[in-house]
Amino acid sequence: MRWLLAGVGVLLLGIVVLQQALAPESEGWIWNDFSRAMSEAKEQKKPVLINFWTPSCYWCVRMDEVMQDPEVRRVMEEYVLLRVDTSRQGSEQLLRRYRIYGTPAFVVLSEDGEVLATATGYMPKDRFLSFLRESLP
Repeated sequence: MRWLLAGVGVLLLGIVVLQQALAPESEGWIWNDFSRAMSEAKEQKKPVLINFWTPSCYWCVRMDEVMQDPEVRRVMEEYVLLRVDTSRQGSEQLLRRYRIYGTPAFVVLSEDGEVLATATGYMPKDRFLSFLRESLP
């Protein structure tokens, strides 16, 4: 019985991850397009919040739950949102550029591309909100 429940849990997690991966620009995210994100940041005069994630990453899925919180969503509106799937070919350049060695990871850039803040790992709501608010220019 325990194995069956574990299997169902893994299946449900897989469905959630697949849904997120198939929703390319859901909830305001630009997916895997650094140039577009920087262009929008200049246009909108906003910083960029880059979320480095991987579909198979448990803590990335947990971080997504934090980012669904209405209070967190309101603060995230202050940013141009870029999501980088680190399992996709082509992400290596950004991973090296910003020295990302694990997921989830976040980098905040000014509209001119200057690194304002970085964080790696899961953050509960309060800590993530502090990170976001302190990273605003």
